Amino acid sequence: MDVTLPGRRYEVGRRHPLTVVTEEIVEIFAGMGFAVAQGPEVELEYYNFDALNTPADH
Repeated sequence: MDVTLPGRRYEVGRRHPLTVVTEEIVEIFAGMGFAVAQGPEVELEYYNFDALNTPADH
């Protein structure tokens, strides 16, 4: 055994599978002309119903 030989290089890490899939989906939709928009994941009731003049019993 020659201890002066350089050691093996190991990959430090990999991209998370969800990150890979998300980037692929973004790329597909970008190719169709869509863009990614940043914003709140959940809107207030006002913006979903009241601002659209949706009746309360709808």
